[in-house]
Amino acid sequence: MASFDSPAPDQGRHCGACTACCTHLPVPAGILGPWGKPAGVPCRHVGPLGCRCYDRRPAMCIEFRCAWLADPGWPAAWRPDRSGLLCLREMLDCGLPGGLVYEVRSQALASPIASQILDEIQRTTSVLVTIDTHQNRRHLPGRWSAGPAEVRRMAS
Repeated sequence: MASFDSPAPDQGRHCGACTACCTHLPVPAGILGPWGKPAGVPCRHVGPLGCRCYDRRPAMCIEFRCAWLADPGWPAAWRPDRSGLLCLREMLDCGLPGGLVYEVRSQALASPIASQILDEIQRTTSVLVTIDTHQNRRHLPGRWSAGPAEVRRMAS
């Protein structure tokens, strides 16, 4: 899956102290060293104020854009470290957009702001998968329909 979020270079959004992707997303072996980084484990370069090797970070990190970073219309309160939700929009193999929402703070998926975020992601995707802090997955329909194989692939 390839991300279809590409921020405008002048939109003025920055990760700041948010390190949700640095902790909650896996990194394949060979990117940060000979071993991969599993999901839920902080990257060895994460510090209290963000990435300690920001100027030398891998291309994977440079190119990555969560939905908040990529969409200047998303409110500041939706930033992953503030909302507790790390949102990704990706192009599925079938050519339709899909969404993944990782709960990075316990009970964030049950918050009022989560409802707004999920509505926005569902509005712009064919399928949405939420993953809570216990790695439980839930599939929600989006605006466009995706086949069962695509839903299974996103859920794995």
